Amino acid sequence: QAGSAERERRLDAVTVSGLDSRKEYARSVITAEDSRLMPGSGGDVIRSVVNQPGVVKTTTYASGMFIRGGELEDLLYTYDAIRVGNPFHVVGVNSAFPPLSIESLNFYSGVPPLRFGTSLAAIEVLSKTRYDKKQVRAEIDVNLAAAGFYVSIPAGPAVQISFGARRTYYEAYLAMIRSIQIP
Repeated sequence: QAGSAERERRLDAVTVSGLDSRKEYARSVITAEDSRLMPGSGGDVIRSVVNQPGVVKTTTYASGMFIRGGELEDLLYTYDAIRVGNPFHVVGVNSAFPPLSIESLNFYSGVPPLRFGTSLAAIEVLSKTRYDKKQVRAEIDVNLAAAGFYVSIPAGPAVQISFGARRTYYEAYLAMIRSIQIP
């Protein structure tokens, strides 16, 4: 209306809430068994994501990845509903999780469900391996790159204590390469 005084009002933040009504998402499920057969994964469930559409590795050997143009920090990892900052060791060749501790991975390459909060690139949801809580289970994995073990011990009707470790041989291979005398 002519002659009325308009006032400008600034908002510091706007919060939108509601229910997520979508039933389908761009999701791929990769089981631990499937990841052992995927090329380039080394049997590591987290590294097996590089075989998905829209995923590009950062380098040949490191496990970091760009997903649909996003940056490394735009990828959200969770393990049994717990956020994980970086699931890889310092060099990034292997994940910090023993392969036997992960049952499957749900990979959301597009817009994820709201329950995960914000993620600009994608989400990897790791599901821990669930064993019979009345039985001790132990597994050993030895290959040309690493050796490791994983043990799961029942500690009550609803408690399971699991631990594992992995050791790589990369420094031995590097020492062998350095010792080669080239004339």
